[in-house]
Amino acid sequence: MPIIIAALLTLSFELKKELDKNPSLPIVSQATIKSYVLKGAAADMQEYGRMVKSDIEVYAGFYVVAMVAIGGGTLIGAFFYW
Repeated sequence: MPIIIAALLTLSFELKKELDKNPSLPIVSQATIKSYVLKGAAADMQEYGRMVKSDIEVYAGFYVVAMVAIGGGTLIGAFFYW
């Protein structure tokens, strides 16, 4: 999930740069998609997305460590997560 959030934040920022260069970009210039791109590229949304991504990483890390400690997961699984 954190990887998906990071990818969406980066994608919205990059699409915003492309929209600034070419406002009539074929798919991205549609009103619905354009509003999502502009909202995702805003500085406050980028900061909020980074915060949520970090929180999810911490919570999932606690979960993985707890699962390894009680035997619900393997140490290799925890290493693959990180």
